[in-house]
Amino acid sequence: MNIWKLSKYLDELLKIKEIDDISLNGLVIEGKRDVKRVGFCVDTSIEVIKMAIKEDLDLIIAHHGIYWGHPLPIKGGLHEKLKLFLESGIGLYVAHLPLDAHPLYGNNIQGVRLFSPDDIIPVLDIGFLGKFNTPRKQKEILDVAKEKINPNTILWNFGNEEIEKFIFISGDALSMLPKVIELGVNTYITGEPKHSLYTMAKEEKVNVLLTGHYMSETLGIKALSKHIEEKFFLNTVFLDFPTGY
Repeated sequence: MNIWKLSKYLDELLKIKEIDDISLNGLVIEGKRDVKRVGFCVDTSIEVIKMAIKEDLDLIIAHHGIYWGHPLPIKGGLHEKLKLFLESGIGLYVAHLPLDAHPLYGNNIQGVRLFSPDDIIPVLDIGFLGKFNTPRKQKEILDVAKEKINPNTILWNFGNEEIEKFIFISGDALSMLPKVIELGVNTYITGEPKHSLYTMAKEEKVNVLLTGHYMSETLGIKALSKHIEEKFFLNTVFLDFPTGY
C-alpha cells in the first residue's frame, strides 16, 4: 500500500490535525513508498527499531514518537534512531493523544470496555467514564485490571468497596486526579504512580488502580493494528518492549 494513502487514512481516522499535542504526530519519517509489513509499538526506542529491522518491516506506527514540543539536536540517542530509520528505509507514523482519545481504537475506550460498564461517557477530553447499573466490588475491578491489563496492577485502596462509576485514562495521567475528584468519581484507573498525588487520593477517599504506563497503552495500539490489518490486508507485528513502568 502507498505510504501516503495509508498516512492520509490514519490522519483522518485519528483526527491527527484536530488534536493539540506536544508530540509531533502523523507521518514523521516517510520511509518506503510501498508498505506491506507494519509494526505497531508503544515507544519508538532503539530496541524497537532494531526489532523492526529484524522483522523486515516497512513502517512503524507508534504511540510515543521521537519529537516532543521543540526541535532537538541530532545527537546521542536521537542520532542513532534516525540513522537506523534512514539506513533501513523504515518509516515512522506517530499517534499520541489522538490515539488516547479515539472513540473506537483508543487506549482509553479500549481500557474502559474491559470492565464491561453498562454506560460509557467521554470525559476530560481524552478519557472515558464507565457506569454500572449494579455496583461492582472493588476486588472485581482489580481482578479485571490484573487479568486483562497488567498482573502487577497496584491498588491505592482509599475509596468505597462498592464501585458505581470509574474513569479510565491510560499512561501518565495521574495528574488529572483533581479533575476526577471534581466529577465526583471515587475510582480512577490510570497508568503510572506519582508520589505527589498519593496523599490527595487518600485524603479525598479515591481508589486508584495503577496499571502501568506501558501496559495501559498497549491497548489502543493493538486495537489499531487489528483494524489496519483487516482493512488493508497488511501484515502487522506488535513490537513489544515493556519498560516495567
